[in-house]
Amino acid sequence: MLRGCSVHQQLFVSSHEVILELTIPFRYKKKEVLVFGLSLFAYLLFFLNLYKPFVLQELNPWQLFFYTLKLGVLTMLISLITYTTAIHRFKLHLCQWTFGKELVWILFHFLIISTAIYGVTTQYESLSQITWLQCFGGTALVGIIPLSIDVLIRMISSLRKDDSPIPTTEGFTTDFLSDLVYVRSEGNYLEIYTLKDEEVQRELLREPLKSYISRNSGHAFQVHRSYVINPQYVIDVQGNSNGGKIQLQHGIEVPFSRSYYKSVKQLKQQLGLS
Repeated sequence: MLRGCSVHQQLFVSSHEVILELTIPFRYKKKEVLVFGLSLFAYLLFFLNLYKPFVLQELNPWQLFFYTLKLGVLTMLISLITYTTAIHRFKLHLCQWTFGKELVWILFHFLIISTAIYGVTTQYESLSQITWLQCFGGTALVGIIPLSIDVLIRMISSLRKDDSPIPTTEGFTTDFLSDLVYVRSEGNYLEIYTLKDEEVQRELLREPLKSYISRNSGHAFQVHRSYVINPQYVIDVQGNSNGGKIQLQHGIEVPFSRSYYKSVKQLKQQLGLS
């Protein structure tokens, strides 16, 4: 309970925390990223030429067209570069992408894109009076429409997947289990993360973790009361007898508890990790 706060304030804070922690799929497929970039380009070209918001009325038709063309191309390129960099260089933990992280990601893009737009805008004498802050505000106002729709679609898509009938692990093939990266337990349900076509995918299954481990001991290595990993994806282990973190491929981190320290230490030695 939060001290010094009323029940309504506590409920308000709790509800916002829940919203920020809502899971939302990250756009990590090349085709999805490309379609998203092209959609932004088309939206800006259409919207800005049709409505001429802010001070764009100062430009003649040809100036307006080439100005919006530059803005569309810049926005598309920045989006493609940031998504590609995030996926391949920084290896974001895409499986645990949340609504809160998405908001920060959007703000990050607004800052970069508005800076690029400001550089283009200052090249036009009739728009030279515009400040960077005005560019940022305009970018946010124009961009919030397609981005809100995009986030809403992805959240609905994620909820539909979660609401679909939940299968059990009975009948899964050996190929499925060998592609297993890690498992997270939540009561009598399991979040199974597997690697398919170099993409980490999530499945929600109905089975207690203890039962899963007993049936799949050859593929499951328990490191925490709620986590099981596939040792073949381990690239680093950090921590001590009080617990720590295990680094898996594709930028994934899972905790290990002190109860499993000895087995984790043995695994680290077997893998030749320093």
